[in-house]
Amino acid sequence: MRIADSLEAEPIRLSIAALEWLAEGGHLPLTPASPLAFLLGAARQTAAEEQAAAGRDLHSRGIRFGVTGRPAGQDPSGSIFRNAIEIVAAPEAVLRISIAAPPQPAVLLQLFLGKGRAALAFSGHDSLHVGAAMPVESLAAALTRKLEGAPPSPDLEEIRMWPSQVKVCSLVWSGSPDQSAGRPVSRTKAVAALEQGGVSASAAGEVLSGLCEAGIVEERKGLVSLQHPYEHWMPLIWSGHLFQLERIAFGDSPAPVPRMLFTGPPGSRALSQDLTGDELREELAAEGDLVESAEESLLVLTHLDRDILADAVRGILNLTA
Repeated sequence: MRIADSLEAEPIRLSIAALEWLAEGGHLPLTPASPLAFLLGAARQTAAEEQAAAGRDLHSRGIRFGVTGRPAGQDPSGSIFRNAIEIVAAPEAVLRISIAAPPQPAVLLQLFLGKGRAALAFSGHDSLHVGAAMPVESLAAALTRKLEGAPPSPDLEEIRMWPSQVKVCSLVWSGSPDQSAGRPVSRTKAVAALEQGGVSASAAGEVLSGLCEAGIVEERKGLVSLQHPYEHWMPLIWSGHLFQLERIAFGDSPAPVPRMLFTGPPGSRALSQDLTGDELREELAAEGDLVESAEESLLVLTHLDRDILADAVRGILNLTA
């Protein structure tokens, strides 16, 4: 097994008997942050004989506790899984990866971090599944590869929009499956779509005019269409594809939770940020071309080049340069 393939490696299943054997034998220094914390002080569910058999099974697969060395010919991946179990038992932090990729169901992955390594773990029916341990450096590189895309042209590096502008564009162009962002629609249909979305008949026309004034929409000969570069950005939002990273550190004192959210399908993902408070005020002071709004947040979408993306992912994982 190559260490770089650990994210894709098939996790091993640890039965309740195996987990209780590890706990009873003192092989794992369990901490309250561990998904195995239920073993702390709990009454055992399996008999000593069943636990012993589970322990022998682990040893037969090269996942050896309480012994040193590795018998000749034994699968070397066993030590990688042993390291993973030790990380999951006493993690320093957890990386939560939330993935939405329609039409597939949303997925939440949890990788536990400790001593410079990471291990996937998730619960099953009366069991815990644990993936192979991998260096956090390798995890950062793998995540960067999954998130990066083709370098965009200079005019497609970043965009800023108020939530109301996103909503109005979505009402007009994403409500019909045959209506792409690049296809003009009649003003009559656009107004009808806004009314159906809850905009009053008296305000719908004014809302469209506001988008025209902001340079987001163009109206010509009774047709309205998204202007460049908005016809590039809006489909990323409408795709429903999301990829979020957040790292939660375990310790005595609460710490800020760093997170990054990307929108758009693989190969076209963009960093999505909602600016609020001081960040929003600083942005408004720096950007004089934004349409004034009373809204409390501003959406910023950014295509990151590979080096900046790699640094951002390493920052989430608390890796120093």
